[in-house]
Amino acid sequence: MRTLLRHLTAAGQNDEENSLGVNTTYEDLYHSFVFLTVVWAAGQIASSKYLKMPPLVGEIIAGILLGPPVANFVPDPEAWLLLGQIGLILLVVEAGIDIDIATLKRTGLRGLLIACLGSILPIGIGIILAMIIHGTEDMKQVIAIGATFGSSSLGIALNTLKVSGILNTPVGQLIVSAAVLDDMIALIVLSFLESLTEELKVSSILIPILSAVGFLLIGGYVALFVIPVINKKWIMPKFEPESHGKVKLIMMFCVLLIMMPATFYGGSSYLMGAFLSGLAFCQSIELQDMFTSQFKRVLSWLMRIFFAASIGFQVPMRDFGKATVIWHGIVYTFALLGKLAVGWLVPNFTNHRNYRGTHLRDILITGFTMASEGEFAFVIAVFSVDVGLTTQDTYASVVLAVLISAIVPPLGLRWVLATEWGDGDDNIDDEEKGCSRSYSKGISTLSDEDQSSVQAPVATKQDCDSSAQASESDNTPDDFDSQIPHTVSGDKEI
Repeated sequence: MRTLLRHLTAAGQNDEENSLGVNTTYEDLYHSFVFLTVVWAAGQIASSKYLKMPPLVGEIIAGILLGPPVANFVPDPEAWLLLGQIGLILLVVEAGIDIDIATLKRTGLRGLLIACLGSILPIGIGIILAMIIHGTEDMKQVIAIGATFGSSSLGIALNTLKVSGILNTPVGQLIVSAAVLDDMIALIVLSFLESLTEELKVSSILIPILSAVGFLLIGGYVALFVIPVINKKWIMPKFEPESHGKVKLIMMFCVLLIMMPATFYGGSSYLMGAFLSGLAFCQSIELQDMFTSQFKRVLSWLMRIFFAASIGFQVPMRDFGKATVIWHGIVYTFALLGKLAVGWLVPNFTNHRNYRGTHLRDILITGFTMASEGEFAFVIAVFSVDVGLTTQDTYASVVLAVLISAIVPPLGLRWVLATEWGDGDDNIDDEEKGCSRSYSKGISTLSDEDQSSVQAPVATKQDCDSSAQASESDNTPDDFDSQIPHTVSGDKEI
């Protein structure tokens, strides 16, 4: 055993003399384990009963302190960034798998509206704030500053929604669709910034827009209506039922390996390709179970690395000692008010009164989740300083604002979830409440066509009052359950 250890140590210390193989040193290996341990412990401390913060706050702080910004303790930071991005891709794939088609039908257009306004409003507010601070002499820098605040962090949004148990609710599906579209808009913004460094061309602006819309429409149609039919009729019958989960998992990764380069080289986001790959198999319960069993633990660790490395490593802590950087960053944070405002566009998914009770809770959940910025905001900020659109101090101020947005909104979301919001039906008597809830519970389980037939104009309070006895005997839910299309062969009904 000692001989083996001596050989391993010698191999790590004399890697310059080796002409074959890839080696690492003991110090790098040990530092990596220290980094992983601290990241995990920081997340646990942040989420403890004393601090009551999201784990990602502690993970980001650990990345800042041990990464290049401060101690530069972590070996090969590019490798950790790569692992974090792999985690983000798997998280987006899982978001596609978890999409509920019936809910997506009801929230798709509203998600598009929230994504568009959720990008336009903070960019506009950011530009106005930048003009107040820097004036109008260098409009390229002003535009670059505002453009940083247009995107939402899909990684933070998905992780927060999943941990909070909101991902598969109507408001969760609405946020996912809006966040995915938000990344498409961020790519368009990045392409526009690239055009500011050279002669402005119409193609440099139109190509990202057309690519994103094309992949979203055509790719979405193929994922929902073509691939499931091919699987069911021609592929799955050739395999034993007990192996369907593994076969579909292999197929999904094959689709992922095709869609990622297709969307990237097509001028869109590779995250769109990852999302569409998961969406193509969202109707398969077998694949959901297989994906969860194979990747749940791995994905949790990869997301810790994502927050520590992909976000924590990007923070220029040494520049935060300047007073101008700090107060400029705090001012830029107000651009996120545009993100918070789009929460008021969330429809009322309950029978409670608008803008009260649980509807107000959904509004705040959407606003806080969309206000969290991350990966694309850092990409745009780094690009702007690299090509000379912004100065180093401006970059530090913008990154400070993005860092605040990655920490404070999740805290706000945690407060929303911990608060009792009531039902917003203060002026409705108990009998009407009970009938209303039973009625809405049954309706929420039906398809869109069934809902349209049930939600006739006469199906209002009069019907509730006339069926009060049936409600008391709990027959209403059973009646609705009898109309629900049940799962067949491990596939969910559309």
